[in-house]
Amino acid sequence: MDLNLPKKRIFVGNASLWKRAAAFVLDLFILDFFVFGFYDSLLKKIVPNSDDFISLYRSFQVDDNIAFVLTLLMLIITLLALAYFVLLDYLIGQTFGKMLLGIRTVSVRDSSKFGQVGFFQSLLRNMFIIPAVPFIFLWVIDPLYIFFNHDKQRFSEWLSRTKSIEVYEF
Repeated sequence: MDLNLPKKRIFVGNASLWKRAAAFVLDLFILDFFVFGFYDSLLKKIVPNSDDFISLYRSFQVDDNIAFVLTLLMLIITLLALAYFVLLDYLIGQTFGKMLLGIRTVSVRDSSKFGQVGFFQSLLRNMFIIPAVPFIFLWVIDPLYIFFNHDKQRFSEWLSRTKSIEVYEF
C-alpha cells in the first residue's frame, strides 16, 4: 500500500542567539565538571591555603615553584578546553552542548552552500578560548559583532568562514 505522503522538507537557518549561548553555557558546565573540577582539587593540594587571594599571594611569595606549577596547569587547562571545542567542531561539527540543542557548525562556501569545517577553520573560530592578549579582546568583539553582521556570525566565525546553523524538518 503506497500512502503517497509528502516528502520531508528541510530548511537550514541560522542558529538562534539564545540556543548558541545556551549551548556554550552547557559546554562550560561539561568542561567545569571534567576539566576544571580536577584543576580545583589539584590546586587545593598544591596550595592548601588557596581560599582567598591574599593567602594565594603569600604562597607565591614563599615558594617560586608554586607560580611555575600553576602557570603550567593553566596552560594544560587552556589546551584541554581549546581541544574540546576545536576537535569536536572539526570531527563531528558540534560540541556536546550544540548536540543537546540541535545546532551545528558548518563551513560557509557561499551564501547557500555549506560544508564540513576544516581543522584550521575550527582552530580560528575557537581562539577566544586562549586567555592571553590578543585573544582576550575576542571576548568583547565576538558577541558585539553578532549584532552588526547580517548573518549573525561572531567575528571569529566571519574570519574562519564558518557558521552555526540549525536544521529544521517539516
